[in-house]
This record gives sequence, structure tokens and C-alpha cells, in this order.
Amino acid sequence: MTNDPASMRAAAARLRSGADGLTASSNQVDTQVGTVTFQGPAGDHFRVETIGGVFDLRSASVRMQELADRLVREADRLEQQQLAEQRQGGCW
Repeated sequence: MTNDPASMRAAAARLRSGADGLTASSNQVDTQVGTVTFQGPAGDHFRVETIGGVFDLRSASVRMQELADRLVREADRLEQQQLAEQRQGGCW
């Protein structure tokens, strides 16, 4: 981890962007698969696997968003800590 709140916020923004991309991809796969009719055991298996893959993509997106949120909170905390240290340093 870095001691630079700005770089932490930039990393959070990149994570959010990646999460948005995963969500868009999962929605696209879900929509495209939903328009196709699958028949037989292989079709059933493919549909189940695809639903699982879409779920995994969406779960990863949520985890990335949560991590981005945590990075921003930590950047805020670090920034406040640095400001407090600067104020203390100015008192001497």
C-alpha cells in the first residue's frame, strides 16, 4: 500500500472501471444466451455453466467495487492522518 491518498483514489477508480466492464460483459453474455434456445443434456449443461459464469463475473464485479470503496475510505483516513501530523508538526 502507498502513503499517497491520490494514488489510492486513482487505483479505486481503475477498480471501479474494471468492475463496470465486468458487469457490462456479464449483462451482455446473459442477454445473448437468453435469446438462444438450448435443447438436450448438452444444452442444459451449457445453460447451467453459462449462468454460473455470469454469476461469477457479477460476484467479481461486486468484490472489486467493495475493494474500491475500501481504498477510498483508507485514502480518506490516511489523508486525515497526514493532515493531523502536519498540524502537530507546525506546533513545535
